[in-house]
Amino acid sequence: MLVDRVQRVVSDPEAATMLALWRLDRDPVAGRVAPERRRELVADARAAGATLARRVRAGQRGPVEARLGLAGVRIVEDDGTEQAASLIHHAVYTSPPPTVTLYRRALAALERVVNTEGLRASLGDVDVRELILTHELFHHVVAHASAPAGVRPSVDVVRLGPWRRRVTVRAAEEIAAAAFVTTWHQLSWPAGLLDLLTLVAYDVPPAVIFATRVEKATSGLKEFQSRGALAPGAHLRPRCSTHFSLWLCCCTATRSSQWRRE
Repeated sequence: MLVDRVQRVVSDPEAATMLALWRLDRDPVAGRVAPERRRELVADARAAGATLARRVRAGQRGPVEARLGLAGVRIVEDDGTEQAASLIHHAVYTSPPPTVTLYRRALAALERVVNTEGLRASLGDVDVRELILTHELFHHVVAHASAPAGVRPSVDVVRLGPWRRRVTVRAAEEIAAAAFVTTWHQLSWPAGLLDLLTLVAYDVPPAVIFATRVEKATSGLKEFQSRGALAPGAHLRPRCSTHFSLWLCCCTATRSSQWRRE
């Protein structure tokens, strides 16, 4: 049952790390991250997100929507399609001007899963819309202030003699954003779990999503893709799409990169 699978994730102290590693696997440059560096990258990103949440919140309470408004971020709601190719977005942050677009259909689909599957006992009385807006608050903060080093690590993709080209691992920003949400709302479970529940909301079989353990989710999703249920290559995301999506690589069409000389 879905409730049992979710409860196992909620009670697993390694779940946040496993979900973050799963997200990292979706990044097109994940293969450039050395195996021994992967957990360190994830830990740095999560720590950066948690630290930023504590600093930005600084004990202040109140709705995140009001915080975004005070920061000059416009919030619009869209009743149209939340899908682009095989992507599903709950929200998109774009700037300038700073704007969060919420997709009502995607939000409603996730809320139905949370409310109808008996998951409240495991997740508590959470406001899905508030969690998503908190995720977008993180992206606004790092877009308009200096981001901690762990948010945007880079890896070498090309070497030409003394020159090398480095590319940002975009998944790290999404991992940090999930930790930001978890810390901001003091959740007892990793906010990245909502990604898996989003897949459930769009009729991906829970057994495929969760596999037998969270750490096997990657292979399960690859199997799902290989059966033709989701188009190969569907993990590419347009620039500034910054929230939970069906495929979680969190890359951009115009990837940050630079040449450096050693």
